[in-house]
Amino acid sequence: MGSTPRTRTMEFIMKIFEFFKEANGQYSCMRLISFILVSIVMITWMIISVKTGVLIGFDWQELFLVVTPFMGKTVSKFGEGKIDA
Repeated sequence: MGSTPRTRTMEFIMKIFEFFKEANGQYSCMRLISFILVSIVMITWMIISVKTGVLIGFDWQELFLVVTPFMGKTVSKFGEGKIDA
């Protein structure tokens, strides 16, 4: 017997939760915040682009808003010695 749609859905949800875990098995608040921030910016951008019918470009301010959390996480990991230079 194959897996049921409910089982596949639960496996997919568990894989999503795994994305938010650090190597030590604890959940990462920074990953969650980054995911939420990027999701809000991208969904807002998509809605505005669809409603206006024009593909709107990103200014440096929006790119800074999206990239900064990832840069902060990378710098903190580098400072902890978890990333080789």
